[in-house]
Order: sequence, then C-alpha cells, then structure tokens
Amino acid sequence: MGLFSSNKSKEFVDPTLAEDLTKLQINTIVKSNISGGNMPATRFALCNISTRYGTKLRQLGAQESEVSESLRKGSRQSFENYKLIAQRLQQELENVDKNDIPDYYMLQRIEANSSRISSILQRHNDDNNYTTDEISQKLKEMEGSLALEREEYMAIQKYWELGTEVVVMQTVIQLDGDVYTRVLEKYAQEEYAYIHNIHNLAVNTSYRYWKSIIQIIAEFLSSVFSHLMPKKP
Repeated sequence: MGLFSSNKSKEFVDPTLAEDLTKLQINTIVKSNISGGNMPATRFALCNISTRYGTKLRQLGAQESEVSESLRKGSRQSFENYKLIAQRLQQELENVDKNDIPDYYMLQRIEANSSRISSILQRHNDDNNYTTDEISQKLKEMEGSLALEREEYMAIQKYWELGTEVVVMQTVIQLDGDVYTRVLEKYAQEEYAYIHNIHNLAVNTSYRYWKSIIQIIAEFLSSVFSHLMPKKP
C-alpha cells in the first residue's frame, strides 16, 4: 500500500520517511517571475527539467545542434547528452578561477543531476523517450508516471523545483544540532538585508515544522515499542 491513497501514490513505492528527517535544507532563490504550480506527473516533470537544462546549456556555450533534439524529450538519452555537454564546458573553464564564474557551478549541477536521472531511468529500464504531447496521448496506458522509489521521486522533485535557478542563500540544519548557512557573496551586503529576513523567517518556520514531525514520530515509535515489550508480571 502506498503512502497516499490518491493516484499520486503511483509516483513512488517506499513509504518510509524517518531517514529523510535527519537533515533540513532551506534554499532562497531570487526570481523575476514565479509560476506557483506544483510538480506534474514524473514523466512531464522530466520533460520540463530537460527543457530547462538544454536551454541553460545553450546559454552557457553549447551549440544549438547539440541540444535541439534533447530539448523535446525527458529521455535517458537527453540527460546523457546534457551530462557530456556539461562536462565538456567545465573542462573549457578548468584554468579559470571558479569563484569568478558562477555558471561553472551551474554546469556541475546539470552534470550531476543529469547523471542521476539517467541512472534512475536505466534502473527502471524505462527510457521515457516521449515528448509531452506523446505522454498526454499515452497517459492512461503508461499510468502517467514511473513507479519510483521514494528517494528517486524526491530527487526528481528537487531537480524540478530548483531547475536552473541560482540559490542565493542556503541553510542546512543537521539532527545533531549543526547548522550551516551559505550566502552568495553579492547578497552578503547590507542592501540585501530584506532577503536575509525572508530567509530567516523560512528557516524558523521550517525548523518548527521539522521539529514537530520528529516529535510526533518519536512519540509514535515509543508507543509502538512499549506495546511490543513484554509486560512485567
């Protein structure tokens, strides 16, 4: 039985969540516009990610002919292609100070994420070699999504959410109490204090929610174990 009772449950098959609660990550992104939509079915999401990665690689120096076909599909071949292009473009920048080229880290993201997506599709023996129109036409027979494990689904969800946006602030909170905050140098200036305030509010809200979930799970497990332990005579 899946984690949810809706059709969304077909997106992944592992209902365990405890291991995902060991770390909390909050990202702040500055954008010129926001769509506000939720992630679509996995196959559509992969097409969206493919379009964003291909477009960004073209902006960073890839030839139109290198990405034109890959843009149309969220296929394993598309992401294999992006991985190789990103590797090549990084090699062209290897003698340059990486701190002076933020796009270098975008290339690293595209390479790493494309490699992971390709591995996921290969593991499920599903090339997802369809355009969005083809997916729409075959939605019922394909059940609209891939039967992913929870970790795989969450990885794709993260890639879809981040896309090719630049994270300007990031805070990571570990279960053992360690807290790490990273800020792009440009946004460490006083003039961006309002963005710091927004980020801090998101951190505080997320932390309270995270803490509540951990507490609920701890109480639940304590209750389960207490019922499993033999009663004292």
